[in-house]
Amino acid sequence: MSYSRMVYALRREGARRYSNRQLRRICESPKGQEYASLYSAQLHGGTAELVNAAALRAPEALHHELTILRNPLAADRHRLAAAADLMDRIGPPKISRQETDNKQPTTVLINLLPSQLSQFALPPVVIEAETVPLLENPSSTDDH
Repeated sequence: MSYSRMVYALRREGARRYSNRQLRRICESPKGQEYASLYSAQLHGGTAELVNAAALRAPEALHHELTILRNPLAADRHRLAAAADLMDRIGPPKISRQETDNKQPTTVLINLLPSQLSQFALPPVVIEAETVPLLENPSSTDDH
């Protein structure tokens, strides 16, 4: 999406009037780029069309990455990046990226008989103990 088209969209849809300097900063920011991408997708048939267009080019992208990966003359960092991208796309899911279900708390019902319930009503058990002083063993290192 061109800069002028993005400025036009921001001026048309924005409730606030932006200066040219503010518009330039918005367009250059990561959020502005994301907005431009989403606006462009909606302008050209919506997100579904964007996904379809990307799906049509996926085999070509896969072939290109495999070419880089198999090329022994390519730099190691490029081959590793291609391998990492392939593993992210078609390899096993990473543990850190696996989605976990937000489990709802489970209600546990315990049926107690009246005889079992009486155990909870009893006072706690008291243990009585008597302290006994212990005799100290004289050690051979004492001078007394």
